[in-house]
Order: sequence, then C-alpha cells, then structure tokens
Amino acid sequence: MTHDPQQDKAYDWEASFAHSTIQGLKSIHYGRNWIKWACKQYKVPVPTVVLQKKGRNFSGYRPIDHRIWLHKPNLNVWTALHEAAHAIARHL
Repeated sequence: MTHDPQQDKAYDWEASFAHSTIQGLKSIHYGRNWIKWACKQYKVPVPTVVLQKKGRNFSGYRPIDHRIWLHKPNLNVWTALHEAAHAIARHL
C-alpha cells in the first residue's frame, strides 16, 4: 500500500481537537450504535465492532473482515465515526 500524505494531514487535523482523546462513551455498546447509525446513512453493511485487545493502543478498521476495533481510552463518538468512515468508504 502506498503512503497517502493527505491521510497524515487528516489525522493531524483530527488530533488537533481536544475531544479526539477524551473517553466520552460509557461502553462499547454506544460506539456500536454510532457506527451502526453512520453506516445506515450510507446504506452500507454495519461492521463488527469490538474493543481493542490489551497491549494495543489504537483503534482501527480492517476491511478484510469488515471489523472495527475501538481502543478503550479513546472510546468516544469522534473515534467511532472516524472508523465508521473507513468502513463506509470501503463500500461506496
């Protein structure tokens, strides 16, 4: 996969907001609901959403099995929607 400089700019821009590192959701259930809502807006399949395993410090989307991992310290609406955007883009 080639490096995308726009990706770096987008991630840097997102990280500049204080809310990007705040745990705002009480449980993974709320993250799943936001991701489900976003996917339904674009009529794409809702991915499986799980908490990231211990020892890993990031959230992410894996297109090979349409799965989103949410990192507990950053369990917030913004992270959930960011990862949902990857899933949505994959299916558009």
